[in-house]
Amino acid sequence: MNERDIVRGIMRMQGKTYADMAAALGYKRYTNVQAVLTRDTRMGCGTLIQFLDELGYDLVIRSREGDAEYVVSGEERERKE
Repeated sequence: MNERDIVRGIMRMQGKTYADMAAALGYKRYTNVQAVLTRDTRMGCGTLIQFLDELGYDLVIRSREGDAEYVVSGEERERKE
């Protein structure tokens, strides 16, 4: 599973369409959102955070040892230890 699959899955769970996301994110056409979520290249981190923020999710970066965790959202960045 990659970042595009995750975003599409969350959209499906919330009943959001490409058109809904385009309107919320300020894209001119729904096909621009569709292109971001279906093209073969990787989604940039900023774009991923923008989509997740709109869907009510944060990106969490956690060390494999579990001794540090960072939460990255559209508005705030915080470290939890």
